[in-house]
Amino acid sequence: MESPASISSRDLSGLLVSASAPLIVDVRRAAAFDTDSQMLVSAQRGAPDRVAEWGQQIPVGQLVVVYCVRGHEVSQTVAAALRDAGCDARYVEGGIIGWAELGLLLRAKAEPQPPAASGGRA
Repeated sequence: MESPASISSRDLSGLLVSASAPLIVDVRRAAAFDTDSQMLVSAQRGAPDRVAEWGQQIPVGQLVVVYCVRGHEVSQTVAAALRDAGCDARYVEGGIIGWAELGLLLRAKAEPQPPAASGGRA
């Protein structure tokens, strides 16, 4: 039986507190990602146009859930690419907008860290 292609925000929220929490990847296009200050809790960034690169780093058997702004083209395409590469990947129905509309937990994006100063420790 084939895995479902999508997951609801409520179902994902329940999985996040389980022992088998999925890997959450924010795959919004750069313009949408850069203009928003928030991400889903425990999410990491994965540029959608680089899925072939970062997708190779996903451990075999790890459930991966990707999301974009509304859960349409971007996240569905990335989830399909990951499934084609052998991952158990799903996209969030409604994207980050649907997640936020349900009042589910978001986190602030980490501020970019400045490059370390060369020359050793202070």
